[in-house]
Amino acid sequence: MKPSRSFLVGVCVFNAIVAQQLAAPTASAAPTAPLTATEIRAFQKQLDQARKNQANVPLDCLKKQDERLTLERDAEQVHLGELRRKENNAQQMAAKAEQATTDSQNALRLETNRLEAFERDFRQMSNKRLNQAREFSECMQAPFVPAFICAFRYSLDEIDNRIHGLDDQIKRTRRSLEEANKKFISARTDAEQSFRELLDARDKLESVKKTAAFSEARVVLVDLTLSQLRVVQQRFQDLLGGFKHALDAAASVTADDDRARTARMVRDLAHQVDGVVSEGDRATANARAALPQDITEKCLSH
Repeated sequence: MKPSRSFLVGVCVFNAIVAQQLAAPTASAAPTAPLTATEIRAFQKQLDQARKNQANVPLDCLKKQDERLTLERDAEQVHLGELRRKENNAQQMAAKAEQATTDSQNALRLETNRLEAFERDFRQMSNKRLNQAREFSECMQAPFVPAFICAFRYSLDEIDNRIHGLDDQIKRTRRSLEEANKKFISARTDAEQSFRELLDARDKLESVKKTAAFSEARVVLVDLTLSQLRVVQQRFQDLLGGFKHALDAAASVTADDDRARTARMVRDLAHQVDGVVSEGDRATANARAALPQDITEKCLSH
């Protein structure tokens, strides 16, 4: 069976400290009492407790939360893209509807102007006919004026034809005006509906933007926390492997010099283990303070 990485790292740490102890000047290496069985048991308890602290670093749980949040974030980004397309389509539809309203309003105004012009001409021709009919009546009553002269001079045929023509045009224009008004009302209704749909699309887009930004912030926060905790976890792994190896050596060596050197290594590593335990506690406390409540309840409730 191949040795584990933590075992190999522990051996490396142990060997590095051995080399440091051997390279130290003899004058500066103060005598160190060999470890007693009681001390070894106490250091073993310290190692066991440090391993519990290492196990309490919630890397696995936070990884799962990070994966979950990343999936949610990605889904929201897809949804956001869909809403952007819908908002763009709604904006185009609203612009077309507004243009259709303008066009139908212009057509309505044109038909209104045409009807007013025809009605104005009709009134003028009607007044002209009344005047000409009065003049014809006066001519017929005048002495010594032949009737055919009056009929020729004040003929109403041309005016009547013109009036009939104007009456037909007024009727057709009124029908056209009614149709133009219906189109205008329909276009205006469509434009109002398109504008409401555009506002709705924008509201949904803004809402999902906020949700997506919130999700992105949560992912970034969890990633940052994971990065910090991975450093602590790696420190645990490296130091605890070396500490275990040094304790095993302290329990097995017999030569006085080796026992003294091993005791110095164990005490030095024990001090470093205390440091990484404190570092882990601080990192976990910082994570508990920084992460959202739902994540701390899942991963940091102990």
